[in-house]
Amino acid sequence: MSGPYRELLSVPGARPFVAAGFVGRMSMSMVGIGIVLLVSAVTGSYGIAGSVTATLSIAYAVGAPLSARYADRYGQRRVLVPLVLANTASFAVLIVFALAGLPVWTLFPAAAAAGLTQVSLGAWVRARWSHVLRDSPTRLHTAFSFESVVDEGIFVTGPLVVTALATGVHPAAGLGAAAACT
Repeated sequence: MSGPYRELLSVPGARPFVAAGFVGRMSMSMVGIGIVLLVSAVTGSYGIAGSVTATLSIAYAVGAPLSARYADRYGQRRVLVPLVLANTASFAVLIVFALAGLPVWTLFPAAAAAGLTQVSLGAWVRARWSHVLRDSPTRLHTAFSFESVVDEGIFVTGPLVVTALATGVHPAAGLGAAAACT
């Protein structure tokens, strides 16, 4: 790790929120392909799988700005804990519904609930950096550069992990791992 990043991680409290942000963001790169692999395995249809994934994505687009607004108003911790619990429960319901062979329509509200409660954790971590480094624009620039590198790493490794789990272990294992990361 280069000097500026090492210095950045020496900021008091940085390591815990960077580590939590890394693990939590992994799910963002995993859920789409995880749903496609699970739903296509149980229904035999990539069309249905894509539609369920699209439902999650649309719900995420609606929910993420709302959760960010609440985090700004009430603080990240007060908002994050209930969202993570609701998100994990929503993914568990989606997995159970898919594996139980319930009617296809039941997958859509479960995916919508998961999308509504999915957190845009990268933005939350950047907001935390902005607060912690508010008096140091140079270090803040370094922090944002670091976060870009982390994001790239996540979006390269996450799909590999979820695909390996879903195809090598069990169709639900990838999505389950994504929920666990959240």
